[in-house]
Amino acid sequence: MTTQNVTIPALSGGSFSAYLAAPITQPRAGIVLIQEVLGVNNTMRQIADDFAKAGYLVIVPDLYWRLEPGVQLDADDKDQWAKAIELLGAFDVDSGVEDLKATLSFLRQYPSSTGKVGSVGFCLGGKLAYFMATRAQTIARAAPTTNKF
Repeated sequence: MTTQNVTIPALSGGSFSAYLAAPITQPRAGIVLIQEVLGVNNTMRQIADDFAKAGYLVIVPDLYWRLEPGVQLDADDKDQWAKAIELLGAFDVDSGVEDLKATLSFLRQYPSSTGKVGSVGFCLGGKLAYFMATRAQTIARAAPTTNKF
């Protein structure tokens, strides 16, 4: 397994970072792993690594980049939970979904990608995974390699 930070161009301008974990072999498929309210922290990176070890190409985009790039909060620290709730209150869901669409496109075009991509989310990411399934339909129709979202 290999990991790296990548930069994704936002559809609305600017760019944001993402954690990418890749298996050593040809990926089975890709996964857009959507962060919880604590950002792209150790927990999210570990989940990405576990999926990569199971054969998936996984990307975890930094959805808080417009508010505070690089957020990595600790679930065991109650002060950091307060910061997470503050960020969640300021987070724009529509912009987040647009960033996820950009992430989906990036992952589908990644050199080792099969073109097959799904999404998994935790906490805030669970809500956004639902929105990806309902709002990213046009991306699937435009992609010749899959008819999944």
